[in-house]
Amino acid sequence: MPENDTRDPRPYSPRRRSLTQELAELDARLLSLLGGRTRLLAKITSARKAKGLSAADPAVEKKLWPQWAETGKDEGLEPKTLHNVFTVLNSLAYERGLGHTGSSRTDPFILAPGPKPVDLDVEGPASLFATKLHLAMAAATGQPLHLFNIVQNDPLVELIKALNQAGGGLSWAESAVTAKQGESAQTTAKLIFAGANPENLSLLAALALPQVGVTKFSGSSALKLLDLGPAERLLPRLGGRLHRLDPHAPGLPARLESGGRMAAHLSDVGEAPDHLLLALLGMAWSFPDGLGIDFAPSRLTPRLMLGLETVAQVLGQWGVAAKIDGASAAVKPGKPLAPEKARLHLDPVLSAYLIALPLVAVGQVRLKGEWPEWPTATALLGELASVGLTIRKTRGGLESEAAARPGKAVIGFGRNPDLLPLALTLGLAAAQGAELAAPSDPGRTAQAAELLEHCRADYEIEDQRIVIRPSKISWETPWSATDPFQCLGCSLLSFLRPGIGLLNPGEITGVWPGWWTVFNRACGARPAPKIENEDHDDASRKKIRRRRIIAG
Repeated sequence: MPENDTRDPRPYSPRRRSLTQELAELDARLLSLLGGRTRLLAKITSARKAKGLSAADPAVEKKLWPQWAETGKDEGLEPKTLHNVFTVLNSLAYERGLGHTGSSRTDPFILAPGPKPVDLDVEGPASLFATKLHLAMAAATGQPLHLFNIVQNDPLVELIKALNQAGGGLSWAESAVTAKQGESAQTTAKLIFAGANPENLSLLAALALPQVGVTKFSGSSALKLLDLGPAERLLPRLGGRLHRLDPHAPGLPARLESGGRMAAHLSDVGEAPDHLLLALLGMAWSFPDGLGIDFAPSRLTPRLMLGLETVAQVLGQWGVAAKIDGASAAVKPGKPLAPEKARLHLDPVLSAYLIALPLVAVGQVRLKGEWPEWPTATALLGELASVGLTIRKTRGGLESEAAARPGKAVIGFGRNPDLLPLALTLGLAAAQGAELAAPSDPGRTAQAAELLEHCRADYEIEDQRIVIRPSKISWETPWSATDPFQCLGCSLLSFLRPGIGLLNPGEITGVWPGWWTVFNRACGARPAPKIENEDHDDASRKKIRRRRIIAG
């Protein structure tokens, strides 16, 4: 055979490994090396945590990345994508080093509700976004403010720390936050660490926009991978220019040049994310001419509408004129005056998971707190009532208990991605099946399909519509929730099929750290050593028809 002949000289044999087999073996070795890398970097992170330092060590990253870049170049790997991989792999170690459970558990957390009826009397969760906006306004104006009964989750603490870097003068303890009288927060000529939450970054950018100068933002791995492209295209119309400092990364670190001429009205916001638009409106009172935004009909999702109504309610407490009129929202410029006693209404999304408990368990729920009297929030209560709940507004909050259920449940609030896990659970609980409206995001719909597959449900998905037919729920292997809201949904699902195993129960801390305490009070759920699997034999599996149709 000639020397330059690259053909495989070995004769064909059915015993020879296929390319897929070789790839699987290579992946196994790669994952083993990845585990070792994660453990080593996690040790460095743990040591930094003990010293009160940030998880990421810039010196370590600067030392490691050149080797990645050089080797990646030799292998013909695209630099930007390779840098994203580098960031994601580092984040695995940072999460482990900080003690976040994520999906690193080897023993599943078993959800096993007891047989007793639910009799829950609990303080409802306060609005997450309203809490953040109140604190951003207090920091921006330097006025005193005190908030009680807050949900003190990781994103809120990160925002408080970021606002303090700008001179915000905020402090927190357990379920309360206090803003002291002081100077207005100034971000210019400072490096602000925005943490991991995109909503926080948007609020900080909106705070900086009317200030003349340059602000630098850094963040954890989640914001390093955040696509800043839509913000880069929108902010110049509001006097700001956003520049990414790492050419290989889509997100942070970045530099914001602000203080230029600001448009008073936006009629085309492109692909700007909802959290950025809500932050701009929330801080628009500080813009020279305020801000008005026209939304395309396709943008007016239930989640965005809840956000707009929250902005209007919070600004109203501060004496700022804000108006929502159909597909438009407008905020006038002004000098906010901090309310003597700020009111935090119930978070409609988180509270819905509690209100719906009687639909999956016998009993009743009494929720303390103010339910917002907004069109979208009121409609949500109506939809919950339509699938079999009796909901009564009381002087101190809400009460809910099961009522007569419809033959077939029609659930529309699944259009809100944060409520889709609840809609799926109630759909599986419906004796005669259910029809659900799915969100426009195909990724979210695909996640719903994966969960239904795991439950071995009989379902179809077509044209943003999910049809669930009556079928027995199975749960044979542990599950890693894709986000905190799916974690909430699985919690309620465990009333229908006790013994559900979650590999990442800590996922919920990003939204509602106190949820597991509430859950245990509601049902007496306790961890168990293993998953029960006593009634799902091969014969029962064959009776279940699973069909997945996702329209393109």
